[in-house]
Amino acid sequence: MLRNNILIHKLLLFVCVIILIMSSVYCRESECKSIALPKFEESKETGTYVIRYSNVILTMDEKKIKVPIFGGIYEDITIEELKKMQTIKPDNENYPLAYLSIPTEKGKVRNTFLSLLSFYKKNLFKNVDVNKPTVIGKEEILWIIWYDFIFENMPSSMMVVMGADDKLTKNNENKYSELTIESIGIDENSSSFILQIFIGEPSPFKE
Repeated sequence: MLRNNILIHKLLLFVCVIILIMSSVYCRESECKSIALPKFEESKETGTYVIRYSNVILTMDEKKIKVPIFGGIYEDITIEELKKMQTIKPDNENYPLAYLSIPTEKGKVRNTFLSLLSFYKKNLFKNVDVNKPTVIGKEEILWIIWYDFIFENMPSSMMVVMGADDKLTKNNENKYSELTIESIGIDENSSSFILQIFIGEPSPFKE
């Protein structure tokens, strides 16, 4: 719980700035079609990074498991190798899959998000209704979206943070408990959103 509170607090302080400036930090897909995309990108301005490895290999209870990475096109990488590449460490170094940046294009943010959900429906979210996360919350101009799931017999969770568009949100009575992915309005002017994956840790909202 303490770990989640710290991460959420830091996100709410910095993620607005991150979403606004990230378009100039990472190579957009439309601008990089003719060059090889890097396997790893890190932004010292935002404290986020892009991973394009196919899977991150973790060791949990002496068992090696592969965590699929959305947008991964290269070979797998171990968590130890990934930590060595990170010059900006997450709040808790036990969670190096925090503050992942998911690049997208303006006008295609929802499409990218739905593609991410479709991708994880094939592995992490096999028994999850992706349209109904554990929690959809709103802080100022941001959606905070939590999913709980079981992976390799371990309670795990994922948090997505992205810009909100109130004009497109179907929530006239402000009943956030009734929100679904289909009903929320997403800011299409963003060029990325943030993903955090916690294997072996449920969300703070899991009943």
